[in-house]
Parts: sequence; structure tokens; C-alpha cells
Amino acid sequence: MLKKVKVDGVDKETGKPIYERVNEDGSIEYVNTLTAATSGNGELSYQDIGLKRAPYYGGFTNTFQYKNFELYVHMTYSFGYKAYSYLKTSYTDGTAWLYNNMYKVPSGLKIWKEPGDDADIPMVNSDPSYTQNLYGTTSFGYINSGHVRISKIRLAYNFPEKWLRQMRIQNLALSFTCDNVGVITSRNFIGADPENLGDWPAPRRYVFGLNFTF
Repeated sequence: MLKKVKVDGVDKETGKPIYERVNEDGSIEYVNTLTAATSGNGELSYQDIGLKRAPYYGGFTNTFQYKNFELYVHMTYSFGYKAYSYLKTSYTDGTAWLYNNMYKVPSGLKIWKEPGDDADIPMVNSDPSYTQNLYGTTSFGYINSGHVRISKIRLAYNFPEKWLRQMRIQNLALSFTCDNVGVITSRNFIGADPENLGDWPAPRRYVFGLNFTF
């Protein structure tokens, strides 16, 4: 179980994260500094924010046949866990934008810029102490990472035997294979790949094949 100080939005006036402080009676109070998010014993108010490993996972492999066509599909899934997104936390780092165009803000995600902004991401701040605390201590960088991955699709056509007899070929199949087809995630997912949240996803590959037996 992951234990972090919960971040519950962005202060519209200051652009700072809103933290949850758990009082001695169990009530929740919202504060705008991490040092204020301490419980009665003076320690930070760590709370359970979810599981680090997926409790539900598995895969499916199916082969469909229709006349001379054959379709192979391989899929995997993982649900019920959270992962740390370096991409999301980079939006608050004043220097991260220089390194990679992966840091382009997704459509619909708003970074705080001026008082009154209703934002999803706190203000940009290059102060190392600010970003390190936000990254390592709080729930801000953790996102729901449940997904369904389409790992491989293969479509093949097996030529009829009557076409092959004159050429003295027993079997002839033409195929098209696509690896790393895509990933289905939740609407609010931030990143390119739930299994690789700090880098580019595995490249998609296309392979044409011709298999024959004399």
C-alpha cells in the first residue's frame, strides 16, 4: 500500500497544491503548505492512496477463423493500482520543458498561471525543495494506471489447396502482423504508456510474411 500526503487540487489564488491534514479526531483539514500538513504528533499526515502493484492482471489470446482467413489477437490487462508519472510531475518543474517534447501538456489539462485559474497542475516552480517535496512526499505524481494492452494482432490468409496443386505447393499463407498495437487507459491518464511512465512507449512494429511449404 502506498502512503503519501494527499494532494486535493490547486489553490486558485496562489497556484500551490492543496494538502490534506488529518486531525487527531480523524477530520480532514485543507492546507496550502506541506509543513502545515502535520497531525497532532507533529508528523506528516500520510494516508493510503492505493496499491503499487496491480491486484488484477492477466491476458487473453484468441484465434478467429473464417473460411481462409485467420485472425490472432493477444491482449493483457492490469487494474487496481497506481504508478508514479514522471511526466505529470515534470509540469511543475521550470526546467523539464527544455529536454523533451513529451512534456507537451495534454489537451484538457490546465496548469495554473495567474490568480483565479481553475487548474489541474500547480504553478511552475524551479525551486528544488518545492519540486522534491511535491514529487517524493505527496500523492501528486501517482495516477491510476489500469489499462488494457493490445500486444499483437496477426491476420493471415491461407490460399486454397486447389490453387496450389499446379504449383506443387502444399501450403501458402500471406500474413500481416502488428506488435505493440496500443493501450486503452482511463480518460484522466497522463503519459504515453502505463508501464513506462517516464519515457517513450515501445515502438509499434509491422511485419508482412509469406509462408509456404513444398
